[in-house]
Order: sequence, then structure tokens, then C-alpha cells
Amino acid sequence: MMVTQEMGLSRTIIESPVILFLGAGASQPLDKPLMGPFVRRLLVDWKSRETYNLLFLLTKLVGDDLESILGELDAILGLSHISSVSLWYEQDFLSIDAERGRKLRTEIEYEIIQQYSSVPRDTVQELYKPLLEKIFSRIDPEKHCLPIFTTNYDPAIEDFCAAEEAYHLTDGFRDSREREYIWTGDDFDGFELVSGKRNIVLFKLHGSVNWVHVASSGRIIRTQPFHQRIDPQQYRNVLIYPAMRKIAIDNPYFGAYEYYLRCCEEARACLTIGYSFRDYDALTRLRGAMSVNPDLRVMLLSPSASKVLHDLPIHNSRLEPIDFSFGDAQRVAAYLAAIEKLIS
Repeated sequence: MMVTQEMGLSRTIIESPVILFLGAGASQPLDKPLMGPFVRRLLVDWKSRETYNLLFLLTKLVGDDLESILGELDAILGLSHISSVSLWYEQDFLSIDAERGRKLRTEIEYEIIQQYSSVPRDTVQELYKPLLEKIFSRIDPEKHCLPIFTTNYDPAIEDFCAAEEAYHLTDGFRDSREREYIWTGDDFDGFELVSGKRNIVLFKLHGSVNWVHVASSGRIIRTQPFHQRIDPQQYRNVLIYPAMRKIAIDNPYFGAYEYYLRCCEEARACLTIGYSFRDYDALTRLRGAMSVNPDLRVMLLSPSASKVLHDLPIHNSRLEPIDFSFGDAQRVAAYLAAIEKLIS
């Protein structure tokens, strides 16, 4: 089990007037692929691997949607009373046993950690500094923090704050006497603004490539990214891999989703970047919050924003699409102006 704790939510965090939500498209300018290109790259790089045929056949059946591929694998691995499953697509046939399915899943998980373990720091600063300066120009940093919620695994926000002296980051981890960064969640519930700083409170809803659960201590630590296969009895990666329906019932995930709900119930603006709204845990909380908070407006910055918002089960005038790409040099001034209007 993950670390658990009683919920005593910080009013300072949940009363923030503006919240920021980052999806996969927010990291695309950092050369982090969306799930489709990620799968297509594996099909090119893995042609000599034993697991290639299984991945290839799964893409024929469900497309290059990584969530669907891992969902199919989970369904196969969940058939505990069946020794193997046969997959057919036109003339292609493959018999899959649990060992082969687990091996493919492990290799995909390893590639995810490798791909999202680092970001180009100079690009992070260029990408996020104008955005965050615009937001903090419209909220008082001596009264409010900026909660950032993200489904991304990469360390973009952590790296940005580490390089910018004007910003202070709270992410749930605390430096211990053993010189380890240990997750407790206390820094959220007991959060206090650091005067003279722009305070960012970061919630990584699906975990991170550098979060690891250590069995011997029962702690979650922040460390160098590595995959748990080096010692699965001692270490476990703390992240929710892509899946169509993610059930986040343990901390640190559950607490992060609760903060998202409570923040949405209080905020006047939720700026969302590069997000598909396919996370059911987040979507249900957003729907619930919008039903009790008539002032909440949601803006989506994405090349497909209009379509994504149109397809949502939330049809009202408080959804505002901005059909630009985050980081598009030709569109930065335009989308920053739209953001300023939203949060004013």
C-alpha cells in the first residue's frame, strides 16, 4: 500500500483564485512525445525484440493508443485461470501467455521512465516563464499560491522552480536527516506562503518517474529515475501508467485529486494546457466542482481545444477553447492575452 494519511486540507491552497492543469501537450514542446508517437517510435526501435510481434499485433487491434494497448495487456494478465490467450487480426495470429504479456508491459514501463526522466532546462525556462509571470501578474503572491496539477511524469515544473529564485516550490517532499527527499504530504496540509516568493504548489496526479516506494522503510522517496525491475522486492515505481480508467485510491494520488476537487470548487479560473480530459478521476471531479461553483471558467490551450471541449459531457458557456499549441512562437502573445483575460 502507498503511504496514507488523514485529510486536513490547506485553505490557503484551495482558496487560490487560479489553478493550472498540465496535460501531455504541455510537455510536447520539451520534446516529450504524446502517446501515439511514443508507440510508433517503439514499433521502429523494437523490430529485433522478442516482444515486437505482440506490440505490433496489439496496435493492429486497438491502434497506437498506449492507454488501450496497456488496457488490453491488463485484461490478458488478469485472466488468472487461463494459461494463454490467442489474438487474431486478419491473417496475423499470436498466442500470448502471462510471461510474454508481463515482459511487454515491463519493457513499455521502462521506456516511459527513460523517455520522461529529463527535460531540456533552457527550453523549460523559455516555455514556462512567460506563462507563470502572466498568471502571477494577476494574483497577489503575498496572498495566494498557484496550485499546478499535472498528469505528466517529467520534472519540468521542478526544474523550472529550481532555476528561478523568484519561485518557491512545494511538492510534498521534505529533505530528511538521511539526506533523502521523503514524501509525507504534510507540506500540503500545513502549507504556508513563503513571503517574497511566487509560491507554486505542485500535485503530480499520476506520480513521477523519480518517485520510488522503498519496501524496507515504507517510504516514498524522490531519487534518480530508474525502473523497479532492478529489485522489484525492494523498490516500486510510484506512478500510474497510462490506462483508460485510472482508479487513484491511495496517496499520494488520492490526496492530489482531493485538492484538485476542492480547488476547482473555489477557483474562478482553471487554465488547462495540452490536456485531453481522458482521466476519469479528474473529469468527474471537475464536473462535480462546476456544478457547485458557478464562477469557475475552464480554458483549454491546445491545437484541438474546440473539439475536445465540444466532446466533453460539460456543455456550457464556461468552457473556453484556445486552438493554439503551447510554446508556438507565433502565437505566444495571442494565447497569453487570452489567458490574461480569463484570469482578470
